[in-house]
Amino acid sequence: MTKSGKLLVLKILVAIGLLVGIGYWVDWKEALRAMTGISPSGVGVLVILAYVLTVLSCIKWQLFLRSRGSRVRLNALVQLYIIGYFFNNFGPGTLGGDVARGYALGRCIGSQSDSMGTVFLERFTGMIALMALAILAAAANPSLVANPHILLFVALAGILLIGMVLFLVSPALQALMRSLLDLTHSERWKRVGDRFFNVVFCFQKLPAVLWAGMGLSVLFHLLTVVNVAAACWALGLPFRMLDLAVAVPLILLVGSIPVSLNALGIMEGAFVYFLALSGMAATDALSVGLVFRAKNILLALAGALLWMIRSFSQEA
Repeated sequence: MTKSGKLLVLKILVAIGLLVGIGYWVDWKEALRAMTGISPSGVGVLVILAYVLTVLSCIKWQLFLRSRGSRVRLNALVQLYIIGYFFNNFGPGTLGGDVARGYALGRCIGSQSDSMGTVFLERFTGMIALMALAILAAAANPSLVANPHILLFVALAGILLIGMVLFLVSPALQALMRSLLDLTHSERWKRVGDRFFNVVFCFQKLPAVLWAGMGLSVLFHLLTVVNVAAACWALGLPFRMLDLAVAVPLILLVGSIPVSLNALGIMEGAFVYFLALSGMAATDALSVGLVFRAKNILLALAGALLWMIRSFSQEA
């Protein structure tokens, strides 16, 4: 078996282990039963929100691309973004989808460094906004932050936030990152890394673009909280918006840890853990997580269809 094949098997085993572990904590059958009671109108709202969130991400991606001189239609970026959902199933976290959409766009615009650099920035600025919102919501909800587990994660989010902001604006840290390229013995990878950093770090001189990207990121993550609230409403579950404003960013942050295939098991566990800390029954919290897993599967199927259509059209 090849090294990539072994890695894929390992990711699958990690996902299975996590799902089995959740089964010892929560009744899967009860959660699935609750999930099947979702209202049709709720499904419609979730579909609309999924599309709006995708478009917002692509508007931000397009903003970074235009700053690099690449003009790409928004519709084309939306299609690539949805195709990325399909490739998420083959990589840890969302890395597989990001690499796939970045590579596909790079072939279209003739620059893999511009493509991958802007994909990175689209995701990176989103993570900054995510952690900032978690901290602000926590500050406005002291009763929830009194929980030491929540407080620990919020503190970690604060540390990561400082580090990520410095990565974008600190010349000293950027010089350190460039110097790490010297540790690789491959001249080819040194050139690739250098071109990638040239794209990412050039936005330090374009603060207006970064601020616009951050604004879109904040709007995106505010809507992710609305998205989870819509799922709770569709399932007939009670919720407090301020609690979700703290829990949802932490769920997404933990769900981005790249150790399981498409965050399988990690995302569901994060829903159970953080929503339960905010007062929701563990079974209900898992049903919310399963709704979002089902949504991701549907998006992946749509991405697979778009990828096949794209492949056939290129061959023709």
